[in-house]
Amino acid sequence: MTFDMSAAAVGFGREALLDGDPETAAQTLRPVVAQGKGGFEARYLLASALAAAGESAPAAAMLDEARAEHALQLAAQMGADLNQLTRDADYAASVATKLYGAANVAMSSEIWALARRAGHKSANGWLTHGLALQHQGRCEEAIAVFREVVETWPSPAAHAFMLYPHFMVEDGPRRHAAEARAWAERWAPAGTAEPDLPRRPLAGRKLRIGYVSPAFAKTQIHQFIAPVLDAHDRDAVEVFLYPASGEGEDGWRQPITVRPIGQLSDDDAAALIRADEIDVLVDCWGHSAGSRLPVFARRCAPVQAAWINFVQTPGLGRMDYVLHCDSMAAPGTADLFTEEVWPIGPVCALYRPAADRPAPHPAP
Repeated sequence: MTFDMSAAAVGFGREALLDGDPETAAQTLRPVVAQGKGGFEARYLLASALAAAGESAPAAAMLDEARAEHALQLAAQMGADLNQLTRDADYAASVATKLYGAANVAMSSEIWALARRAGHKSANGWLTHGLALQHQGRCEEAIAVFREVVETWPSPAAHAFMLYPHFMVEDGPRRHAAEARAWAERWAPAGTAEPDLPRRPLAGRKLRIGYVSPAFAKTQIHQFIAPVLDAHDRDAVEVFLYPASGEGEDGWRQPITVRPIGQLSDDDAAALIRADEIDVLVDCWGHSAGSRLPVFARRCAPVQAAWINFVQTPGLGRMDYVLHCDSMAAPGTADLFTEEVWPIGPVCALYRPAADRPAPHPAP
């Protein structure tokens, strides 16, 4: 029987770490890792020891090594060809895609890194790599990947992916506001917008309100906006919805005009909304995937507001208001908005659960 010295050293290092002695743990584990022994467990432990000892940069590098080795071992157990993973960019991308689809986001991010090092180059692939990092809370890394996507395949949709992970980094709200402004300056500059529209007198007619979202009936928006649409006074208000598609948008309790704009360019969508003579146009989606914020930059209505799904600043100079509940007025945040923050009461949005949801019960 051969005694495994590396296993004993890993065990000793683990105990030292648990005993609160990261320096001894690191001294024990370093030679094991340097010899290529101990597997990913030794690398995870060494990363923890280095972090606890205040060596943040070496700890981060070791954690990357541990993740990569762990992902490869698990991929091999799942039947992946390790040699092909490191040489064949398309093969690695296909494995990473399957892992992401199966919610194995940590493994997916490591295999995506291999695919990209092997030369894989596609906007969707790189975006998925960024999302896999974001789902793990590795948001600075995700932002860096999304920035690469925007530099390689510039588009407003790709740039929008970069905004969300800013909420989860240091000084996130301020950095998010700055990135939202950068997005607007690049993709929706005020100088290319239509001139401001005059407010039409309301005497003798109904107020026209339009809402913009990729979908209303089949997204999370439904449970928030349905009570509002039902409550509009039809003697005083005409309601228009501007989804991507009209499919499924015909089951509302009150009369509503639905204008699909998914197949229209931003200019054509803006022209359609202007022709409808909307008085108040409300964006319900923000910088999430499927956004039509560039349409708002073309000034489609005399009053434009952001609400529900994205109540941070969109960064647009042509958005007049962001609707917030009263409690959102945090001191020192007004300068983060390019819009006026308009308080609407104790809650930001009403809520009606779907009919097939179980009834609420008291908390345990």
